[in-house]
Amino acid sequence: MRAIFGILLIFSLTTTVIAHPTLSKQNARPVIIAGKVISPKGESSITLAVNRVGFHQEELTSPLDATGHFKFRFYAYIPTDAWLSYQTNFLVLTHPGDSVYIELDGTTNDRATLLKTIVFKGDAAAANQSAALFQQQYYAGPLYDYDYDKHQDKIKNLEPAAFIRYCDSIRKESIKFHEAFIKREKPNAEVATWSRLFIDDTYYYNLNFYPDDHRKALVLKRSEWKVADNYYDFLLNYHDIKPSLISGHAISGYIERYTIRYIGSKVQHDIVALNKTFTNEQEDSITIQSIIKYTKDPLTRAMSLCYYLNDLLDQGATGTFEKSKAITNANITYPFLLEPLYTKYSDIKKALESDNHTPIQLSNTGISFVDSVIQVNKGKVIYIDIWATWCGPCREEFPYAQKLEDTFPNNVVFLYLCLDSNENAYQNLVKKYAHHGIHRLLDDKQSSALKLKYKVDGFPHYMLIDKKGEIAFAGYTIKPSEDGTSSLINELIRK
Repeated sequence: MRAIFGILLIFSLTTTVIAHPTLSKQNARPVIIAGKVISPKGESSITLAVNRVGFHQEELTSPLDATGHFKFRFYAYIPTDAWLSYQTNFLVLTHPGDSVYIELDGTTNDRATLLKTIVFKGDAAAANQSAALFQQQYYAGPLYDYDYDKHQDKIKNLEPAAFIRYCDSIRKESIKFHEAFIKREKPNAEVATWSRLFIDDTYYYNLNFYPDDHRKALVLKRSEWKVADNYYDFLLNYHDIKPSLISGHAISGYIERYTIRYIGSKVQHDIVALNKTFTNEQEDSITIQSIIKYTKDPLTRAMSLCYYLNDLLDQGATGTFEKSKAITNANITYPFLLEPLYTKYSDIKKALESDNHTPIQLSNTGISFVDSVIQVNKGKVIYIDIWATWCGPCREEFPYAQKLEDTFPNNVVFLYLCLDSNENAYQNLVKKYAHHGIHRLLDDKQSSALKLKYKVDGFPHYMLIDKKGEIAFAGYTIKPSEDGTSSLINELIRK
């Protein structure tokens, strides 16, 4: 069984684009974020990462003109915050229809120093000035500048119950800091709610990643130590999110953790209880049903389901999305989630249908096929890319892999092995990236055998096979985007 999202009823496939009445941005309004970097230093552009609840961040880049001015324009359905980045970053509060002007010091990369002098004008200027003041005081204080070594010691040596108590004690100090800020500065209700969720994000982050970090610190495998089934129940105690959607950064983080960790733990528990093997498509179906089954709050359910379906679209699993149409429409009734979700599906579907790339054949030979590729190509260097459709870092490397292929068009064989993945998503992603190497999708049994033989414990995983047919290098460090990978390949070619 694969991990949900990379920690993270077989459907028949269809080529029909789902018709839906809300594909346009009829409920969205433009937002303009403009301003000036005073005395810009080093960087010629500035970045805005819009936190879209239920989706991944939307990253925008604007060049700085000769006087340091910049401008961003995007559409928003609801209030949210966005990370503005130049040397350092901070959060800006936005609302549909806003036009915000910002002046910031371009000579410093210290966040607290920058936030002391930042100036807002236009819509939501007072709210943003209060939010900047809160961030300045937080980043300049002990809650942010904590004892890192002490914190790592707690992760390593505390068992779950004790670690939760440790995090609870830090949270109490954070709440005191927040209450003092509210009493002293008297921000409006929106900023008061936004800043409370901002403070709590660290609490949920630390508890969320503790199991993985604890195992890593003690060099333990998942089979050697894991938390109890109810550990992630702390995610059920989140604040009421309905009046605070402007806290996009905090809520997006929460929804991701809730979906991956809490729902993921329920799915794994239920699958173990059923005592049978499921395909990846069946696991996706079970996860979708589990989101509905275990999530009582309609808004949380809609955002979690949107997050999961969005991730499936990123994987190219349009077939699974199509078969989930009735569930989607019944449970995601909020336009700020439903409209962009269907728009994304439509865009991906059209792009895939316009691509005439021939689908790659599936493997029916497993490990023996890999062995045969190595044997047949002795005398050549072989670069093996082991990936999965649901693995974001795998997909991020594909454009670099294409460049690597172009660098070595004749004397290197590129073999792409997709494991633990949805067949529909696999076919769509291969169409999208159209690599020229050898592609194979391995079924669950073949995937397990290959991982065992080549000691693959995570994705992506890369291997370089020398001219003798032996593994020369293996692991994540020889990914296509690494500068040193080409040098290693050239070294093996020369030998």
